[in-house]
Amino acid sequence: MTTTWPFLVKKIQRPLIAVSLADTVWQNQYFHDLSPIILKKLLYFFCVLAGHCVAQTGNLGLPPVTNFPKTSYRAGTQNWDIAQDAQGRMLFANNEGLLLFDGTRWQRFPIGNGTCVRSVAVGPGGKIYVGGQGEIGFFSPDARGRLQYQSLNQLVPAENRQFTDVWDIAVSPEGAVCFRSAEWLLQYKNEKIRAFSSGGNLWFLGKTSGGKLLIQDSNNGLMWFDGDHFSLLTPGAKPASLVTALLPLGPDSTLVTTLKNGIFLLAKDQFLPWTTPIDPYLKEKRIYHAARTPGGDLALGTSLGGLVVLGTDRRPLQWLQKSEGLLTANVLSVFCDRARNLWLGLDNGISEVEINSPFYRIFPDGSLEGTGYAARVFQQKLYLGTSNGLFYKPFGAYANPFQHENFNLVQGTTGQVWSLDEVGGQLLPGHHEGPLRVDKDRANPLVNIPGAWRFVPINDTAMVAGQYDGLTLFTRPPGGAWQFRRRLAGLNESCRVMVREKDGTLWVSHPYRGVFRVRIRDNFRDLEVRLLGEQDGLPSNLNNYVFEIDGTMLVAAERGIFRFDAPSGRFVAHPGFDGRMGGSGRTRFLGQDQRGNVWFCKGEDTGVLWIEDGTLEKKIRRQVFPQLAGQLVGGFEHISPVDAHNVFFGAEKGFLHLDPERLRQLDTSLNVLISNVFLTNSGDSLLAAGYSDIEQLGLPYRLNSLRFAFSAPVYGAARRVQYSCRLEGLEKNWSAWSEKTEREFPHLGAGDYVFWVKARNEFGVESAAQRFVFVVHPPWYASTWAWLLYAALLALGLRALFRRQKRRFETEKASLTTEHRLQTEAQQRLVEQTEQELVRLQNEKLASEVAHKNQELALATLHLVQKGEILSSIQEELTRALESKSDPKALRADLSRMVRALQMDEQTDADWEQFAIHFDQVHGDFLKRLREKYPQLTPHDHRLCAYLRMNLSTKEIANLLNISVRGVEGSRYRLRKKMDLPGDANLPEVMLQV
Repeated sequence: MTTTWPFLVKKIQRPLIAVSLADTVWQNQYFHDLSPIILKKLLYFFCVLAGHCVAQTGNLGLPPVTNFPKTSYRAGTQNWDIAQDAQGRMLFANNEGLLLFDGTRWQRFPIGNGTCVRSVAVGPGGKIYVGGQGEIGFFSPDARGRLQYQSLNQLVPAENRQFTDVWDIAVSPEGAVCFRSAEWLLQYKNEKIRAFSSGGNLWFLGKTSGGKLLIQDSNNGLMWFDGDHFSLLTPGAKPASLVTALLPLGPDSTLVTTLKNGIFLLAKDQFLPWTTPIDPYLKEKRIYHAARTPGGDLALGTSLGGLVVLGTDRRPLQWLQKSEGLLTANVLSVFCDRARNLWLGLDNGISEVEINSPFYRIFPDGSLEGTGYAARVFQQKLYLGTSNGLFYKPFGAYANPFQHENFNLVQGTTGQVWSLDEVGGQLLPGHHEGPLRVDKDRANPLVNIPGAWRFVPINDTAMVAGQYDGLTLFTRPPGGAWQFRRRLAGLNESCRVMVREKDGTLWVSHPYRGVFRVRIRDNFRDLEVRLLGEQDGLPSNLNNYVFEIDGTMLVAAERGIFRFDAPSGRFVAHPGFDGRMGGSGRTRFLGQDQRGNVWFCKGEDTGVLWIEDGTLEKKIRRQVFPQLAGQLVGGFEHISPVDAHNVFFGAEKGFLHLDPERLRQLDTSLNVLISNVFLTNSGDSLLAAGYSDIEQLGLPYRLNSLRFAFSAPVYGAARRVQYSCRLEGLEKNWSAWSEKTEREFPHLGAGDYVFWVKARNEFGVESAAQRFVFVVHPPWYASTWAWLLYAALLALGLRALFRRQKRRFETEKASLTTEHRLQTEAQQRLVEQTEQELVRLQNEKLASEVAHKNQELALATLHLVQKGEILSSIQEELTRALESKSDPKALRADLSRMVRALQMDEQTDADWEQFAIHFDQVHGDFLKRLREKYPQLTPHDHRLCAYLRMNLSTKEIANLLNISVRGVEGSRYRLRKKMDLPGDANLPEVMLQV
């Protein structure tokens, strides 16, 4: 990192702090009446306090940065404005619409005309107001909690609807929402919009500390807006550059940042410069936007120089550019969220800077980012041992972030540094090249033996060094330097993990051999060594590490923690120690700070047992840091608690610095949101969103598969949130804690359900449970009407069953009756056979009678035919007699013969009566039916009908009726008319149907 400002490289001293504080105090009108003596004492107090605060924490390292490129949120590159809603969701004015981030998921909502969004603000009632290119409006939830956009352009007066980009949105104290474009100030109040013009172009709109609206006019400078009128602030309040932000400083004072002219103080209508040590830099790099943290720090986003954070003493605390983790150095918007962390809307993405994180990253070797192995404060200098050497810097002093080389390399330490031990007032690094001693800015070798792990004092004048292949002895005269004496015979193992008890006993652990109990003999030349392991009470000979807590040696074994019981010569489990650390897995580190707090690494957990004084006994509070999971160096875990404000952790990349005081300041409150509810059996469609409460939702049975998406608006890569949920109506117990942010329930049965979800953060704080109530209606075959139908079918079934039983009874009864009948029939069979025989005989008799009748009928018919012939012959004879005119005797004889013929004809008429009787017997009372049906017919007609039924020919009928054939045709004609039959009716067929 380089800069073109030479004065920034110099160390800023306390006089500059005093000047800055004096300037700040003097510009406040409340201090003008103080006497110079009191003012000097106040300034001195402020300087001492500032120096004390810096000495406590300094500004070590870089805060964590989480970047979100456009591939993460899938929208436009530029983000012009930022806000946060009541539930904690982050809102971004993006080139492609409104972006919403709930800590887990990104959502994009386009506005009405599809243009980019330039500004965003949360207004009364939780509405999200946005301004774009010629567009203003707001987002609010619908009945199902889904955000819907409502344009307000139609409320703008017609003559004011032609406006350009809306860059600022501010909510006035009376609740009106004001939108600022270059042409108009549009005020939305009581469902109406009024347009105001200040006379020039509007360059800025914002709120001061007191909530008053302040605008920047191109002609008049800074002006107040009271909701109805503009008024000039003061003749001198006319910045030469564009105002970019208003930052509340006090009840009546506001900081005004400008694009090219630095920062100004607005206090009681006075507009004065607010100088900082980096004003030239800010003016050159241009303050595009700014925000103020709750702690009073100023976060300045520049167009060309990234993010600069100024402390309350106006000195720069952080300077972040692309090399420090930002996506780009062009910052368009800055916002401080409720967790006191910064969000940066960039020209190409979004970055979150966890400025309030308790953990900061330190890279003492710069861009090399070597692995961190050891940390120690020695003679007011912080030493950090890495895989690339040993580095140092003054400890507790202010670190100028614009100064490139904050850490310096200790000459002669290039390479692997394993440890840092202070023995006899000297700093001794354990180095790959061998034992070293630090002298100011150099390190000199103690002996030319490669591979030194660490150093342990025996007494004031003797110490041993753990080497790669045993122990070496060093001595020194009182107040003198350490000198190598000899190797100690008796142990040729690697002695990396080593502690010393009060009685001088050394304990050395080897991860693959066991634990060595080492005593140095009185001659200081050789060792008394005993190897202890599984046979001495340890669970295994593998993975045993020795540590010292409260002057007692403890062994962290594969399973549990043990202490050595001298009387029995065996290891015994340490009561309660392992349980207090909790978790699972092997303990890999144990260390103790000056206050007795125990720092540990166990399994995947890294944390501390805080020892707190109670009224009667000490209390132990366990705290785990999930942020460190996977960060420390496996097998070489190192924790160095320097004081109450500084704890250093060796990491795979550099070091992590913890300020426990920031832990106490963290906002650990937590709330959980049900972000979305999807129907998975309907194309994964959105059913409901969590932007408003839904009392109850009814679903048809075909939509009975749901997926719930939930999240907690907690931001930062170091944060760890777990979730537990339960579907009331299906599950009785809560699910196990998990980091999964979705839960799916396929094919739910009909019924009432309540989905519950709660969250838990890394501090063990649980949120209140959120719920979503819904009902899955039964399918048609399980509906109320269906049950009524089933009841009806059941009743019908019962009735059918009853009837079936009844039929069965009837069948059985019929069977018995049939059996009885058969028996009866068997008894009557002979009688029936006899009766059948009688019937047969009667039928034969009847048949004989019918044949006789037919014969008589035939004879009668023949008689009739003969009669007709007789009549014909008489007619012929009469005709001849009349024509012959013979003698009377002959005529008399002819007449006598005719009389006899007529007598015979009378006999024939009597025969007709007999014929009619027989005819009715044969033809089923034909003549009787004919008379009943056609009473208008004459006897002559009856005879004609009988002959027609017998199907006689016309000639035969003429003879029987003693008329001509033509007379028969006439009779037929008259008969049809009397019977009302059509002319073409077939009379024989008609007679057969009578």
